[in-house]
Amino acid sequence: MAYELEALVGHLYLVNGRTISTPPPGALVEVAPRKAARVREGETFFCLVLPIGGKPAPPVFYEEMAALAAERYFEGTSSVTAALRDVISYLNENLYAHNTTSASRYEASMMCAALRGTELYIAKAGAGAAVIRSRGELLLFPTAFDNTEALGGAPMGALSAIEPRMTRSIVKAGTRFLLGDPILASVPMDELEDALSRADLSEVLVKLRERLSVDRLGRVTMAVLAAECAAPDLPTDLPVRAAETTASLSARAAHFDAGALNPRQPPAEVMSSETIPARRDAAQETRFVAGALAGTAAAAVGGVNKVLDKVIPLPDESAPPKQGSGVGLAVLIPLAVVVLVITLWLTGTGESEFDLCVRQAQSAATTARGIDSSDATGTLTGWRAVIQVVSECSRLRADDPQMLSLMMEARAIVDTLMRVERRDVTLIETFPNAEISRLLLQGSDLYALDRRNQQVYRVTLATDGMAIIPGTRQPLPAMRRGGVISQYTVSDLIDIGWTDTATGFSQGNVIVALDRSGLLIDCAPRFLGDCNAQRVLGTETWIAPKAITFWQGRMYVLDPGANQLWRYDPLGGSFPNAPTEYFTGEGRPDLRTAVDVAIDDGGYVYILFANGSIRRFRSGRDEPFGYANFPANTPPASALAFYLNTNPVRQGIFIVDQQQRTIYEITLAGTFIAGFRPQNEDLFAQLSDVAVDAGQEIIYAASGNGVLALRRLLGLPSSETLPSAPGNPAGIMR
Repeated sequence: MAYELEALVGHLYLVNGRTISTPPPGALVEVAPRKAARVREGETFFCLVLPIGGKPAPPVFYEEMAALAAERYFEGTSSVTAALRDVISYLNENLYAHNTTSASRYEASMMCAALRGTELYIAKAGAGAAVIRSRGELLLFPTAFDNTEALGGAPMGALSAIEPRMTRSIVKAGTRFLLGDPILASVPMDELEDALSRADLSEVLVKLRERLSVDRLGRVTMAVLAAECAAPDLPTDLPVRAAETTASLSARAAHFDAGALNPRQPPAEVMSSETIPARRDAAQETRFVAGALAGTAAAAVGGVNKVLDKVIPLPDESAPPKQGSGVGLAVLIPLAVVVLVITLWLTGTGESEFDLCVRQAQSAATTARGIDSSDATGTLTGWRAVIQVVSECSRLRADDPQMLSLMMEARAIVDTLMRVERRDVTLIETFPNAEISRLLLQGSDLYALDRRNQQVYRVTLATDGMAIIPGTRQPLPAMRRGGVISQYTVSDLIDIGWTDTATGFSQGNVIVALDRSGLLIDCAPRFLGDCNAQRVLGTETWIAPKAITFWQGRMYVLDPGANQLWRYDPLGGSFPNAPTEYFTGEGRPDLRTAVDVAIDDGGYVYILFANGSIRRFRSGRDEPFGYANFPANTPPASALAFYLNTNPVRQGIFIVDQQQRTIYEITLAGTFIAGFRPQNEDLFAQLSDVAVDAGQEIIYAASGNGVLALRRLLGLPSSETLPSAPGNPAGIMR
């Protein structure tokens, strides 16, 4: 696909009010490489990663984020908007995983853009701003620069999931745009217009630097990526060179600005200025392939960012300087696998991709077998690396006996060290085009919240609990988006819950749903048409409510966005008053990454966080709680939901860890009991919630659009189970 428009690119990088003569870390522009997906041909990708909060990471950290963003984008086969959303989601998950497993926590914002023909798409995650000047008009993104909430946003790495903001514009030759941090919004519109209307891109950045004077903004630190759309092969007076990417990774180039700047220019306000696209020469292609392979291999053993952070940690300013530092075996093992992968790939001429992958897996296994068995951490790291590589091989060729055998060996060792119990699972129900986010078990009735279609279903379980009674699946008309009840229209549902007390409702023992407008719906389980609704007050104080729970007639709403747990007190069969804050005074907990809440019979409030941790409170005060007895001292590193089992026979907590495809069982004090995984881990690829029948010792798990059942204890009879061979059962969406 021919390029309808090329791009001239420049950078402005200020640190404490001083212009820096190197490109800002995390700034990158790249055209579709040779091996890009066909739908990405002829496109140009722009990226600016912005460090925020706390100590910044090493520059290579942000550079690698930008490189991974470009790599991910050009691999995508979906629409531009879907590809940009996937890039941000992928990097956020990577950074969030790093933050949950590393002592060094990093967060970042990202501005992305994609030029496809005459269409310019811009996306942002976290804090950032963009300006487009086209046809003599200024277009702002977000649309209102005076809206601090729109300019900001949850940073990447803070939450397990993030939703980017996007915009689309039609551009032509001569269109200019800026991507930068929110300080860009402090420049008045007339001055932005003045800067962007200059004769060439160099002058644009010089004028922008003048507008960002130290007198106005203090000792400002900011980064701006500037671009001008140009017709292909258009002559330019700018001192530019042809290039395909502005990436300045140390692994690919020592410095980028050499040769890109005009030595006669005044101080380097214009950090770089290039014409895109062009082709790589042979040396550049070799460096690119090696860099890409290094990125792929590192990702296969836990993520490039994690490895970089362990290898290049931030120095502790309070610690005395050291003459040398060692790298632990847990880091050396995946790095050794990376080196082996690159070496094998570059030297394995004449072999198929699968053959090369098999060699990688065998080499990784040899490395893992050579680890001292007394080193539990090193052994886990090594065999997890084997599992990652074998999984890649299985995608190339399923059911290969050699790879299946190696996978069984690796899993057996990891399961033993982690005390994981494998179970056959039974698919008891699938829901059409659904994404089940919550399960609620009450007697023989199992309720499921489909967050994709905003619908609640009920099914009735058979006597043995391992199947449903045919024909019992029933949607609840009053608990769906767009449903009408008592002259109210239902909006998006936040969560569902159960209350056995009548206070606050017209009757007890009802299933309850709460929507984002504050509409509270309750239905009797035996007569699902017998439903009532009321509007609760105080919803203007809500920011991002996520979960509800009930205790002694009170309703609690977990709102991580407001950093609060709202408490609604019943009166006269309703909730007539605004909520009160559960957490008051000084020393309030940070709930921004909370994902679920539950309350036990004693009134202890348990809050689960996305990093897998749990905190316990009573009357708003912290109560002692900590994980104990976890194998290899590795408690859950991520979590989506949990189930609080208050049955006096076997009290405990079941935690959903989708990343590890595991359900953990712990005591109410945090002591490890067991970890459960299916024989076929693909069945837990979209694990989202769990419910438990303590009487029959059955665990119900939501994954994708399916509900699965597994026996908590071995040796109990089971109905027909799903096949344990690699694959995915019909009806469970990937």
